[in-house]
Amino acid sequence: MLKLGKLVTFIPHSVVIGFVNALAILIFMAQLVHDEGQSWVMYALLALTLVINYILPRFTKAVPSALVAIVAVSIRGDCSRTERKDHR
Repeated sequence: MLKLGKLVTFIPHSVVIGFVNALAILIFMAQLVHDEGQSWVMYALLALTLVINYILPRFTKAVPSALVAIVAVSIRGDCSRTERKDHR
């Protein structure tokens, strides 16, 4: 709308990457407060997400690792929710 994206070209790429990474870390740390006292399944899914994000780019860069992590953990989380409903 305001076409301010052109101004980003004047900022060094390393500064932009650092800013985005710092923002991601802040969001991650802010979410940890809400995760206290949850079941072990939530922590396992969190660990799986982090593993996919760090390991997948070593094998392929054709698909974004964050997208694969979101889809995989969403499917796995949905399956575990279905399994828990069946056992009640």
